[in-house]
Amino acid sequence: MGSCRWGAFASPRSGQDGQTAVRALETLIGRKLAITRHYLEWNAALPGSFIDWSATHGRVPYVSWHTRPLTWKTVASGRQDVWIKKQAESIKAAGYPMYFCFHHEPENEPSLGGAADFAAAANHVRDVFDRVGVANLTWVITLMASTYAGGSGGPEPWLPNHTNYDLLGVDGYNRFPCLLKRDRHPWRSFAELFGPARSFALAKDKRLFVGEYGCVEQNACGYPSGHPRAKKRWFLDAGSTLESWPEVKAVVYSHTQAYHQGFAEAFWVDTSKYSLDAFKTVGGDPYFA
Repeated sequence: MGSCRWGAFASPRSGQDGQTAVRALETLIGRKLAITRHYLEWNAALPGSFIDWSATHGRVPYVSWHTRPLTWKTVASGRQDVWIKKQAESIKAAGYPMYFCFHHEPENEPSLGGAADFAAAANHVRDVFDRVGVANLTWVITLMASTYAGGSGGPEPWLPNHTNYDLLGVDGYNRFPCLLKRDRHPWRSFAELFGPARSFALAKDKRLFVGEYGCVEQNACGYPSGHPRAKKRWFLDAGSTLESWPEVKAVVYSHTQAYHQGFAEAFWVDTSKYSLDAFKTVGGDPYFA
């Protein structure tokens, strides 16, 4: 029987830092996170104290390293190699395992370049890390769920060389009904959101890594007919789907308040007692290591 690592991004609430937010979420759900999520900009020294803390306390960090404000052509040109090499040496010295993603959701950053530019930059960063001898990373290329469904030209143009990534990553959200006034999103199950990514990963002979996922309450934002237990069912169905998809090696929930097209979206696991109980039930299943 397979297994799936169970992780989360714990967004700090009022008065919290990253460590406190992780501990608070773990207390809330009654288990330790297998993976913690970390977003780092180009000039941030990797891995950093928060990542060190998470790893040395038995979790596996999932790190996204963004190039902003640099374009991908600049990165691929070699003009940043001194900095890339320094980062690689620091990660190698840290020694602990990490999931490592070069600039997740690149399709959402058109000012930095196109698909070919991104793929070239991702290949170049991996090549520099390999020359340094970094062996403690699992490399992830993470695209949006909509890209696997055909958006942004589809996933293929964004991919670096097949040997330069270990897992295909995907981010997706069930946003309904918070965009009702502008471009209402239908209520979509976990399987509907991530089915295209799963099919593509299987075709590429790669395992899948769900790097971000989240669900709003169906009765949020004043939607008149939303069911108060729909998010509970969504969580339970997601767990059942994952147990039937052994090719998914890890999932990382976005425990946060997000904003999309000006609308607030509460993805917190505890938006209701029903939702929290369901999230805890799934996370307590032995399948989710």
